[in-house]
Formats: sequence, C-alpha cells, structure tokens
Amino acid sequence: MSHPFSSSGNNEYDASQIEILAGLNAIRKRPTLYIGTTSRRGVRFLIFEIISNSIDEALAGHCNNIEVFFNDDYSITVKDDGRGIPIKSFKETGKSAAEFILTNLFTGAKFGSTAYKVSRGTYGIGLMVVNALSEWLEIEIKRDGKIFYQRYRKGEPEFPPKIEDKPNGETGTKITFLPDREIFKEIIPEYEIISSYLRESSCLIKGLKIKLFDLKNKKESVFHFPNGITDYLEYLFSTRTSLFSPPIYIEGESNNIRMEATIQYFSRYYDKNIFSFANTVRTFDGGSHVEGFRSALVSSVQKYIQKHNLIDSEEKMPKRMDIEEGIGVILSVFLENPSFSGMQKSYLDNKEIAPLVEEFFSEKIFSFLENNPEISLQIAEKSKLARQVRSTVYKVEEITRKGFTNIPYPPKTIYYRPEKGEEK
Repeated sequence: MSHPFSSSGNNEYDASQIEILAGLNAIRKRPTLYIGTTSRRGVRFLIFEIISNSIDEALAGHCNNIEVFFNDDYSITVKDDGRGIPIKSFKETGKSAAEFILTNLFTGAKFGSTAYKVSRGTYGIGLMVVNALSEWLEIEIKRDGKIFYQRYRKGEPEFPPKIEDKPNGETGTKITFLPDREIFKEIIPEYEIISSYLRESSCLIKGLKIKLFDLKNKKESVFHFPNGITDYLEYLFSTRTSLFSPPIYIEGESNNIRMEATIQYFSRYYDKNIFSFANTVRTFDGGSHVEGFRSALVSSVQKYIQKHNLIDSEEKMPKRMDIEEGIGVILSVFLENPSFSGMQKSYLDNKEIAPLVEEFFSEKIFSFLENNPEISLQIAEKSKLARQVRSTVYKVEEITRKGFTNIPYPPKTIYYRPEKGEEK
C-alpha cells in the first residue's frame, strides 16, 4: 500500500540526499526564518535593518543626519554621516570588512562594547540578510580619505570594490537596495509606516535629524525634535487635555543603564498608555524595564499619599490600576547587551534590570513629587477618584448580580403528547 506522501521513484534515504544549506543559499531558500514573512512586512524589515545601522551610529554620537529615499524604481536608499563601515581588508580572507559584513552571518562590531557601547541589537545578521534578499544592492562608504563602492546581485558581489581618493574629510555610509521580486509578493515601501518609525527614532536621540523622501510620489518629511521624548509625548497626545504642564521628565544613569522617562496625566481619559523602548527599539510587549518603571511609579505615589496624609481613614489606598488611569508615558532605556524576545524584538528580556530601573525611578519620581506639591496633589486626587469610582462600580455589579439570583425560575413547561389513535 502506497503512502499518500511517499516520494516517487527511488525510496532510498542516504547521505547523498542530505542537502547542506549555508549562508546565502539558506537565507534565499528559507527567508521567513530570518525575516518572519515575505509580505510587505518583510520588505519593511529589510528597510528597518539598514536604518538601524545608521541609528546605531547616532547612538554612538557619530551621526547627526540620516536620509531615506524611496526611489522611482522602488529601490530604497539609506544615507548617513556617521563614521562609515570599515573598508580595510581582513588579512585572513583578503576581503574588505564591508564585503565581509555583507556576505557573512554573525559579523559586525556590536558584539563587544568598543565601537558601540549600546546598539539596537547584536544578532549580526542584518546587512547580510538584506543583501541576500535583494535583486541588487549598492554600497558607498566615505572614510579614511577614500570612497569605497561595490555592487551586489542576489547577495553576490558583481566585482571587487572600487576605491578612490576623497581627501575632503567626509564620512558616512550610503546603501541602496531593491528587494527581490522573486521572493517578496509586493515591494512598494510603505511611506506612513516608515515615517512613523523614523519619527520615533528621531525623538529618542536628541539632536538627530532624519529626512524621508518619496521621489515617485513627490512627498517628503523631516523629523527633528530638540526636546526628545517630551516632544514625542506631546505629539502623540496632542488632542488630549493635559493635567499639568510641562510633563514630568526624568533622566539619568545607574549601573551602566541610561534611563529617561516623560510622564503626563490626561483629564477625562481613563486608558493607560506606556510606550517603551530599549536602545531605541520599540518594545510593544513591554519587558523588564516596564515592570521596574511601573512598580516605581505606583510605590512613589502611594508613599507620597501616605506621608502627607492625603487619604482619610475610611478611604482605601489607590492601587496600580488607579494610579495608572489616564496616564501617558514614554520610557526609554539604553543598556549593553540587550536581550530581546524574537527577531521582532518586541519584549526586553533582561530580568536583571527590573530592580535597577525600579530603584532609579523610585528615587527620582518621589523626589519630583516632593518638590512639586501642586502637581503631586493633582496626581493623588486623580488616583483617589479612580479608586472610588472603581469601588462604586464593583458595588453596583455586586448588587446587580445578587438581584439576578433572586429572580424565580420560570414555571416548568409541560408538553402534551397525544395518545396513540388521537389526532396530532
């Protein structure tokens, strides 16, 4: 009996049938293992990977300007004025450092802490994956008084690097690539999503200016926010009425972790909005930094209420859900060796930083409350009111439930069944 999934022809299974996929071939044959999907989201991933390298240069303090172009042929260009990817050759391979990074997995300067104290990630696969999944890719690097240029097709270099003298002192990296239409279902870049990503990035690094140009549709945007995350908070909640002005802003460093947060409460709004980032990566699902911050906020407000006798004997102390009601927060941390969950990096998994973040913000938030009694009283009263409303709603629900339990059951329905011979 043949099995429905049996292979046709030769039934042998031996070493000759083992296929070894490595490097470039592995990425092109199984792209979803590296980027998750070959939909438009996959193209977005490639764009983000290239931009991330420029962002890391800005984090290191060596890049002030980034330009992103959506070209007429649907290729994408990312250009920065950073130090430029190294172009000297490795003695072992004879290849330039730039070519080695573009053609080898787990290669880069972000595994240690010499070139980059902090970075968006340390997977070391970004540039090679983009190169492997592109119809073509061009790289131009300015550094060491030289201009380095090379072109690739489907991940393979078309020719050795071309290097010319450029003694004017300019530095930076420019990468242009066209996503491979044999792999991706659609390659048109998404202007609004990319612009949102660039806006976030510019707000998280003070002084960074990012420009986005859509040459085909004649659109452009400039993102530059001198006040960083405070500007971003005001942008996100521009339609809401703030409880006080300006927002609370806290920054500092502790245990080699750089932390900053901006906090605002909004009247007539009851949802909680905490936007969290680690090394400028948006952690949509939170993580240890969010856990530490939330604990610090709640304990600080409760401590302030208790110390200044802002609660009557018959009142109950506001809990976390009460203190977080109507709040808007942007939390950003920078740390060495971030551990993210999954390739999408949506959750920061460094458990050891939760108590460090909590300790830092507990001290800073409570100090702010002590030195700003008017704002502190507004936060305390809003939290107390949220607790009272929640208690009242709970009591009403309990009364309603008890009322339902006292409703008598309807009388049992008796169905008449005719005897044999009777008409139905």
